[in-house]
Amino acid sequence: MGAPTACENAGVPNVSYNGSTQDACPNTFIVSSRIDWTPYYEYVVNAVRDGKEIGYDWTGDLSTGSVLLTDVNETAAAAGTKDALSKAEADLKAGTVHVFDTSAFTVDGNTLDSYQADVDTDADYTPDTEVIKDGYFHESEYRSAPYFDIRIDGITTLNEMY
Repeated sequence: MGAPTACENAGVPNVSYNGSTQDACPNTFIVSSRIDWTPYYEYVVNAVRDGKEIGYDWTGDLSTGSVLLTDVNETAAAAGTKDALSKAEADLKAGTVHVFDTSAFTVDGNTLDSYQADVDTDADYTPDTEVIKDGYFHESEYRSAPYFDIRIDGITTLNEMY
């Protein structure tokens, strides 16, 4: 609650993670995402029941119902936020928009067209898998843990600030 409370106290809109903060931050809470483990547990139970292997790096998403959004707090959200989120969700599910579309950002002034990520997580974290295909960075597609570690132009990191 530290960050949402600071946002409420400063009048800064906030999007929280894994739970609504609307009751505590009624003037600034917009929406929250959360993980729903139900699809994964159904997958595991069905795999065991059917004698199938449980995939090592199963990753759920919006289309599996593994990622959900709370209701939008219309008091704090800009007009049209709910409709914009619905459209974005539909586009993500349809595969017509990608979170890490490489045409939408640059790294060192260039479009990122190749990136080897450490997907097999060996002890030395050796890059081993090309994760840019079809114009976007395939984050969490090849393993369930994140591997996006790129510094996008225009984003200042905390260690650059202090």
